[in-house]
Amino acid sequence: MNRAGSLLRLSHTKQPQSWGKSRTLILVMMAFEGDLSERRRRDSNQIKYEVLMAALPGGRKTHIMYESGLNLKQLNLYLGDLITHGALEFRLNEKRYFTTERGRAFVKAFDHYRETVNLLGKQEAALAEFFPTTATKRPLVAR
Repeated sequence: MNRAGSLLRLSHTKQPQSWGKSRTLILVMMAFEGDLSERRRRDSNQIKYEVLMAALPGGRKTHIMYESGLNLKQLNLYLGDLITHGALEFRLNEKRYFTTERGRAFVKAFDHYRETVNLLGKQEAALAEFFPTTATKRPLVAR
């Protein structure tokens, strides 16, 4: 998954004496650049889209898990849901998941939805140029 930021690794950090035996910890931190409010949580449709996209050419469970950024428990829930609704199929002889025609239709509809949302965002930015806000907004006070 492509994320903004860099991976910082701090290794060989010893535990405090109160933790018992001296062990080595590896601390991994993600340093994100920019405003955290720009990062949004994915909704279930976005996750289903990512699972179906990963399974388009036929994918094993681990491949789909990494491509969609889910853990195994979450992935199993989404796979079960998509199979139940006919958007995904599992071929036992190939041990792979494949996106069905219904799943492809969902992918196409979701792509159209994202394009529409992007266009609306551009329109909103264009409208905001008419009345730019340089000062902070003040609450309206009734007189």
